[in-house]
Amino acid sequence: MKRKDRYILISFIVCIFVVFVFMTKNTRFESNLISCKRPGNKIQITYGKLDSAQRITFKSSNDEEVKIPVTGKSNVGLQFSHGNSEYLIDLEKSIATEVRKGETAFYQCEQSRFKM
Repeated sequence: MKRKDRYILISFIVCIFVVFVFMTKNTRFESNLISCKRPGNKIQITYGKLDSAQRITFKSSNDEEVKIPVTGKSNVGLQFSHGNSEYLIDLEKSIATEVRKGETAFYQCEQSRFKM
């Protein structure tokens, strides 16, 4: 009887493990928030999966939230423009670059991810 109980317990644990692995591989919803700061300005970018993000939600400290198209994307980041500014977000280095009228500004970024 004890041996049978052990097999049942081990089988149950293995099944639970398989279910959790399957659930993490099959995400139904994903949201990424990138918050970037520099003295005098703060920007926030929100998007779903990077491979399917055709539009992102952009918010600056002095603007309202707007949906804008992504002009370029890669495994390490994304590129877009808003107003007179061109932005490049490097996700590996957690740095954002803003080019406006020939001037370049750098932001320090933090990324948070939510999956369900």
